[in-house]
Amino acid sequence: MKKFKTLIITLTLCCMFSPAVFADMSGDDCRKAAENFLSYIGTDKAIVSVKTLDKDGEVIGYVMTLENGGYVLMSVSEAMTPVKAYSLTSPFDTLPQWYKSILTTELSAALQPEYRENLEQNENSERWDFLLSYNSEERSSPRYTTDDYLLKTQWNQSPIYNKALPQIDGKNVVTGCVQTALGQIMKYHQHPAKGSGVLTHNWNNQQLKAVLYKDYNWDNMPDVVDSSSPVYMQDEVAALMRDLGIADKANFGVGETSASANTTALIENFGYAADIKIMTNDQTAFFNTLKSEIDSGRPVELNFPGHATVADGYVSDATGNKVHVNMGWGGHYSDFYSLDKTVQAGSYSFAPDLEIIYNIRPCEGTNCYSEISKPESPDALAGSKITGKFNFDGDSDVYEAYLKGNTQLTGNRGYTSQAFYITVFKPNYEVLSSGDKPVTLDLPVGKYFIKIALENENGSYTYDAKTDYTVDIVTQTLTAEEKAQVSAYDNPPVIANDFRDMMITEPQKLRIDATDEDGDTVVLSVSASDSDVTASLDVVDGNILTNILTLTPAATKGHSRITVKASAKDKSVEKSFNAVVTDEMIYFGKEFVINGTFANQTEFDRYKAILDGQCSITGYNGYSNQAFFSSVLDAANESYLVPMSDKQIQYKGENKLYLIEASLKKSPSGGAFYPYSLGKGDTYSLTVKCPDANSDISAIATLLGIDISAAPSSVPVITGLSDDISPVKTKVWEWDASSDNLPVTFSYQIDQNKTGTPPDVYSDIKTVSKSGTTGGTWYLHIQAKDAKDNKSAVTTVSAVLVGVTGPANDNLANAIALTGSSGTKTGSNTDASKETGRAASCRKHRRKIGVVEMDCPGSRLFFF
Repeated sequence: MKKFKTLIITLTLCCMFSPAVFADMSGDDCRKAAENFLSYIGTDKAIVSVKTLDKDGEVIGYVMTLENGGYVLMSVSEAMTPVKAYSLTSPFDTLPQWYKSILTTELSAALQPEYRENLEQNENSERWDFLLSYNSEERSSPRYTTDDYLLKTQWNQSPIYNKALPQIDGKNVVTGCVQTALGQIMKYHQHPAKGSGVLTHNWNNQQLKAVLYKDYNWDNMPDVVDSSSPVYMQDEVAALMRDLGIADKANFGVGETSASANTTALIENFGYAADIKIMTNDQTAFFNTLKSEIDSGRPVELNFPGHATVADGYVSDATGNKVHVNMGWGGHYSDFYSLDKTVQAGSYSFAPDLEIIYNIRPCEGTNCYSEISKPESPDALAGSKITGKFNFDGDSDVYEAYLKGNTQLTGNRGYTSQAFYITVFKPNYEVLSSGDKPVTLDLPVGKYFIKIALENENGSYTYDAKTDYTVDIVTQTLTAEEKAQVSAYDNPPVIANDFRDMMITEPQKLRIDATDEDGDTVVLSVSASDSDVTASLDVVDGNILTNILTLTPAATKGHSRITVKASAKDKSVEKSFNAVVTDEMIYFGKEFVINGTFANQTEFDRYKAILDGQCSITGYNGYSNQAFFSSVLDAANESYLVPMSDKQIQYKGENKLYLIEASLKKSPSGGAFYPYSLGKGDTYSLTVKCPDANSDISAIATLLGIDISAAPSSVPVITGLSDDISPVKTKVWEWDASSDNLPVTFSYQIDQNKTGTPPDVYSDIKTVSKSGTTGGTWYLHIQAKDAKDNKSAVTTVSAVLVGVTGPANDNLANAIALTGSSGTKTGSNTDASKETGRAASCRKHRRKIGVVEMDCPGSRLFFF
């Protein structure tokens, strides 16, 4: 006999005792109550079909069939509990007949007059009211109390927050106010647990890339980040800031960074609800909307002219306009402000020309991009033509196709201009091209995604909706071999950490930044070469936090080589570094940071460090100037080599031990001092840069009297090479290698064999090309050798060569067609007959906001 699992349920609610008149419920009411019940019990299962349950020609209930198995049986009588029975796994039809008979009898009885007359309390009516009015967001949202605020974070733009961002003239650019605001909102929601996709940003002649297929460990992001925060927590926040800067395509700068919030990325890459909205304070509903969002536990991005902040509370006064603003300046000037007046925050004045980006919340069910992007009729790709329809405001459709070589995509929906956007993505969703004009690309052979949308990629322009469209595609034909290679191609995982040799005196945690551009699950493993140090990945509640590595000393002095391995599918990559154990902390290297905290006004802190060559020492404790003193002493006799100064120190070290001193006082005997204040300027950092220092760990260990001669030597790691499935007449390979023992030389061989061993002849050549009349797949086999004769494993990569010009463009007979998918975006729309929609209206209403010219509220740029 088949086993079945079901549950007869009763919702326990407040009861009232009084005579009652009970109604019969409509099919629509039953469906709404069933949907809200599923939300109430926390399942994402959707109702896929509804059928009536009849007895003697009368409808006594509804059977709601759930996706992938399961059902909800609804009563039609208000006198009976709404949900009579349900299962999330077994279909209704698998229930035993005797049990169905009992359910049918009870449902039928509830419709009889005598049943209702004998019922003296209306608890079931309240259950119906509860389910028909249930709001999952209100249930899950934190309760807000006026005169308070939602955010606990006091994040800033630098230092530490920007440590993962690029540099200009040796200085890290600042995060920017938009990224700091969005980051705090995301931290508040603790979402997403994991991102998706790959984003790129071309800035300052660099291509910055963010691989978002990774975990976001929100519990490892402190509410306040300073030099006293564990480094792995600092790195977690800094990584988020980098991802957001790339997502928002920020114009980075050392003094200020401008950007506008990319709501498309929030929706598609970070898993936020697809109905994010924008409103300006020239709309009468502005303050009511702002307060309603806060009441619902949703902080909003509040944009002043030139500065993005977070609004997260309000005062219960008569005006209703006094709102709490988190300025994103490390807690400075975060306060309640009357937003109908000019806001004065320190030396900054902000006119009451306001905008809010609101309804920012984690997505659920049908407002998730993953759900929205499911196939929708009549969108289709057939042959060389895409045909579809924008079914609603902000609609977008996604198709998949094989493309190769010179490729053109031309859109049309009946206007003189294209009037919608065509975006071409790599399979990892990295954008190759996006615009509202025909697209022309020269593409490597591959599988691509084509998105047809009413809105551009940064969410600042939106066209009107509800019209049919077509896209004509012209590309080259793929051979059977190319199709097979495209289908089989898989990117290896990447470990982004630039591991440096380190000294440890106590357990240390490191954040491992390992990702896979294909979205494959990355599995980390670690090993230690020697028992002097143990290496392990953190485990919480039985689950491995795959990106937190803990190193624990197992001796007072010693050494171990730590190897981190990242694996995804059948590919893996390794990186190694040395951990030296000492009984006291000693800093060394080309660049290092000393973090400390002053306990009182008179404290003098000293740190041991190896200084080699010309070094700079720069202090920071939260002010624009170095508001404390530092100096350099000889470690042997503690004599001052550089006197106490509150300016950057320049000193030429002799590759030996020194003492670096820090204090709020210039001298123990008196003189100048900076006042001590708990929690304000008492934590500090000293950044030491010695660009010419010898960072060879063996030399440092010898200097400290630690013998690591028996330690295994590291092998060089070849970098810069990957398979290339795009056919070319001439292939140029370029490579390099990372190694502890420079210089590195190379041996290589080129042939048409999948495996090979290059000859035992090494040189400093780092580039080679191959061309010829013989087409097909060619392989480069290469091996590296370092200065200590350590050899790497042989690396083999492939390339497809052609001896003649490739085939001409054809009708895309080999395209893979997926039915279209839809995505809701934000922004208002204008009259479709005007052809260019909001794009035109934004251009017509350009205005000056602070020092930045902007097109419309959706495309504002913000500094600070």
